[in-house]
Amino acid sequence: MSARKISLYLQFADAIHRVDPSMKLGGPSLQEILYDKDTPGHGNSEWMRRFFEYLKRHGRAADYSFFSFEWYPFDEVCEPVAPQLARAPRLMEAALRAMQQNGLSPNVPWVISEYGYSAFASRAEIDIEGALLNADIVGKFLTLSGDQAFLFGYTPGYVDRDFPCTAGNNMLFSLEDDRIESRFATYFGARLLTQEWLKSSDEVYEIYRAGSDALDAEGNALVTAYAARRPNGEWSLLLINKDPQREFQASVSFANRRNAQKMFRGAVDVFQYSREQDGLGGSQMQPKPLKAGDPEHFIIPASQHPVTVNLPPYSLTVVRGELSRRTN
Repeated sequence: MSARKISLYLQFADAIHRVDPSMKLGGPSLQEILYDKDTPGHGNSEWMRRFFEYLKRHGRAADYSFFSFEWYPFDEVCEPVAPQLARAPRLMEAALRAMQQNGLSPNVPWVISEYGYSAFASRAEIDIEGALLNADIVGKFLTLSGDQAFLFGYTPGYVDRDFPCTAGNNMLFSLEDDRIESRFATYFGARLLTQEWLKSSDEVYEIYRAGSDALDAEGNALVTAYAARRPNGEWSLLLINKDPQREFQASVSFANRRNAQKMFRGAVDVFQYSREQDGLGGSQMQPKPLKAGDPEHFIIPASQHPVTVNLPPYSLTVVRGELSRRTN
């Protein structure tokens, strides 16, 4: 990054602050931050290092108030999807770690200005894989201390094709004759995240690290877990099974830093979205939903504790309830 471009950033900052001194400036809304270990010193993390150093040298670090970037982790839309889903959380963690090593502070807000499966059209974007990845992106980013994430594709769209192998789009709905025609898995996945795992409100949710022992041969988690403590004291656990063939049985437990164990108590709500509710048919180039049902909701009664939940292949599951007061 040239000094001239950074100087231009500061000129804009001066002009904006003459109008509104309280305006928060940041960015630079990088199109991607994927860490490339094969070309050290040439990626966006190095770009940001020079940017931060320039601001500090000129006494203008206060003119940088938030970090923003786009996150579309996969360009190879003709490759098998399942291995990409398994790698996705590690990709994000490695990219943000490289940014921090080059000067990104955790004390400024981190914002994903838009996210999705790929910047290129892909069937996975409107099939259940897209719903799984979108949920994984949000869960992992919040666990890594991210502040805000904005899904791309709220407005209805059309199926596009960038490569002869696949067709799709980053969208929740398809559009035909100026009206919504179909709802895709990404819509139902987004609803599950924003209405059942978390919920839109001005209250504070606490995000905690969680994990599973279901791993592939490369050590990637086939089941990812994200835990939130809701404002009412309930615990809400998001479980994502990214294996397209295998069902897993999750036995849920909680532990504090002293490794004291707690379990759910009382009735527990479970919301689940899988191939039972989703089915994408049509041709490879003209995909259409065959079924598009709401997530299943069921209750695990207090008599069935400790809580175990079956996670179907390619599924999103939210488990929500109160914890026992005693520790084991």
